[in-house]
Amino acid sequence: MDHQARFATAAPADAPKLRRIEITNYKAIDHLVLDIPAPVMRGDPDIFVVGSKNGVGKTSLLECCAIAHIAKRATTATIVGDELKAGIRSGTTSFTVVSL
Repeated sequence: MDHQARFATAAPADAPKLRRIEITNYKAIDHLVLDIPAPVMRGDPDIFVVGSKNGVGKTSLLECCAIAHIAKRATTATIVGDELKAGIRSGTTSFTVVSL
């Protein structure tokens, strides 16, 4: 099997897809609403590329995507832990991640 074919079949077709994420008060992100488009053509890969200067929040965005993924599989919508508390933006008491 060639390299491209392995990636094309890595996720089941019915796997949940993140199409929109809203983040408030997470690390460097004050407020962000990001719509992630679906592939346009049949057979196109379902990928989204983010790029910007250092310190703008690319890693924070990725962390929030992971938090949203974990939350969708949790038995409760509330996830609390010391690791997550570290993400709260300075000067605020909580952060919010909403995904669709």
